[in-house]
Amino acid sequence: MDLLRIRYRLIKRLLKQQYVLAVDLKHQHKFEMRISRLIDYCKSYIQLILQVNDVFGIVSGFSLFHDFAMLTNMTFLMCQKATETKTTAKEYIFIFLFMLPRIYKVIIYAVYGYVAQRERRDCTHEVRMCERYLTCSKVTRSKLEAFLHWQMQNTYSFLVGKVTTCNLFLLYATVNNIASSVLILIQLQFQQNSITNRMKNQPMLKDVEFI
Repeated sequence: MDLLRIRYRLIKRLLKQQYVLAVDLKHQHKFEMRISRLIDYCKSYIQLILQVNDVFGIVSGFSLFHDFAMLTNMTFLMCQKATETKTTAKEYIFIFLFMLPRIYKVIIYAVYGYVAQRERRDCTHEVRMCERYLTCSKVTRSKLEAFLHWQMQNTYSFLVGKVTTCNLFLLYATVNNIASSVLILIQLQFQQNSITNRMKNQPMLKDVEFI
C-alpha cells in the first residue's frame, strides 16, 4: 500500500510540473504526450489495487484475526490480574510488551490504508484538472474523459479479508470488538465464580451416592 501511495503522489507532482509547460505553445505536443502517459500510469496503479487485495487482503485478514484474538486474550488477562492482590508491575509490563507489536500492526493497517486512499483521490483529482489545459488535442481529451468515466465506475479500495475496507474505521471496529469481547468474557467469568462459590457454600447432600 505504501508503494502505491508513493506512486500516486509522484504522479500528482509530475502533473503539476507539466501544467507549467501547458502555457508554452512550443511544448504543447510534448505536454500532451506526457499527460497521456501519466493518465495511463494512474489507471494502471489504480488497477493494481485489485492485485494487492488478492494477496494482501487474505494475508492481512488472517493476521488481523490472529491479532484480534491475542489482544482480546491479553486484555482479559490484564483485567484478571487487576483483581488479584499478588500481581506485580513486571507482569503488567510483560503483557503490555507482548501486546505492543500487535497494536502497532492494527494501527499501521488502518493508517496506511487511509493515507493510500487519500493519495489516490488526490491523484485522480489532479488528473481531472488536466481538462482545462487540453484545449487543442481531441485525442488526449477523449482519453481523459474515458479515464474519468472508468474511474467513476471502478471505485477500488484496499480491503482486509476481502470484506472490510482498510481505513481508520478498521481501527475503530477492532478496538470496539475487543472491548465488547472482553466485557463478555468478564461477565462469563463472574457468572462462573458465582456458581462455584454457591456450590462451595451449599451443604453436601447425604443421600447422594458418588459413582
